[in-house]
Amino acid sequence: MIDRPAAKSNPIRDSKNRVKLGVFATNGNGAAFTFHPDRFRCSWDANLRLAQKAEKLGFEGFVSAAHWKSFGGDDHYSGDLMETFTWAGAVAAVTERIGIISTVHVTLNHPVFVAKAEATVDLISNGRAGMNLVLGWYPPDMQLFGYEVKEHSDRFELAEEWIHIFDRLWSERKSFDYQGKNYNLKAAFSQPHGVQVRPVLLNAGRSPRGREFAAKHCDIAFVSAHNPEPKALKKQVEDQRNEARAKFGKEIQVWMSAYVVLKDTMREAEAYAHDYIVTQGDDAAVQTIINHNAAAGSGCETRIRFESWICRLSAGGRRGSHRRAVRQPRRSRRRWLPVDLVRL
Repeated sequence: MIDRPAAKSNPIRDSKNRVKLGVFATNGNGAAFTFHPDRFRCSWDANLRLAQKAEKLGFEGFVSAAHWKSFGGDDHYSGDLMETFTWAGAVAAVTERIGIISTVHVTLNHPVFVAKAEATVDLISNGRAGMNLVLGWYPPDMQLFGYEVKEHSDRFELAEEWIHIFDRLWSERKSFDYQGKNYNLKAAFSQPHGVQVRPVLLNAGRSPRGREFAAKHCDIAFVSAHNPEPKALKKQVEDQRNEARAKFGKEIQVWMSAYVVLKDTMREAEAYAHDYIVTQGDDAAVQTIINHNAAAGSGCETRIRFESWICRLSAGGRRGSHRRAVRQPRRSRRRWLPVDLVRL
């Protein structure tokens, strides 16, 4: 039997900082759809450097992205993503404090495999592992494995079964049988066991059903700022928290993304952003994402308009001003920021 060390504190769950900080998508070429020469380029050396730097600076989270097919055809940069459990184990081995999140396609990864893979990361990290659960919206990802994207309700029906099985595999010490619509298991059991009572779980569901799933099963709900104004953002976040309190009697964290343009002056920052977003932007990849999300009815276009300003979209999918994305920092901004973690 593998020795199970005493769990270290997972800062994603336990940090006392009012606003936590995380790094996103360095297991691939970042989240930017641009041909700008400053776009992040993935390598293990870059991940090692960034993970250790983020930990030294006191960041709480190191979060992966997951896709199996690119948004721009064979060998497009968006397809270069390291597999997330392997990546997480490697990051865990070279860090001591930061929390590490593996992004997992629930519809493609069997809960028996995931229970063992996540327990492995948890053992390597002494209890700093977590997962971002995604249900799969991109048809080429699904088709690569011989599936089509499920209907919205069917995805969540599968996810409910998946999380039930995973939780039992993680916590129970006797094998069990399971018979459901999507899974049929005999003598299900998982070894080795993880260190944490349960890994930190994140979900970014945006539909009413998705928000309910995050509130019911997860520790963290990831939200996209539909309206970046402080009052509107505060209400959006509070609505997410209140749903978890009212329906399930629990507190959840709420995370969102942010992008930083750091220059000496606003004029320089705006010029850089224009070059990065507009002049050298990857229009074709952005349009691919919009087209597939529109077909799936996921509402991703609204998310991309603000959250992924690198995609430089405004209402109606038109090329919009990037100036909203470049704001002068204010000392007061921290006072109204209502989220628990900002993912950079």
